[in-house]
Amino acid sequence: MGKIKTGRNLPIAILVGLILISLVVLTLFINKYAFTFLALAAVLLAGYEVTT
Repeated sequence: MGKIKTGRNLPIAILVGLILISLVVLTLFINKYAFTFLALAAVLLAGYEVTT
């Protein structure tokens, strides 16, 4: 039997998570307005994802 591949690519998922966390932390320390914009964009994208 062949190997069935299911789910996400775990190393890539971890890398993307670390990049997103570092982006949030960096914008919080560098510029509070950039953090506000990033948070707003995340909320809008999440709302779009839920409704579609």
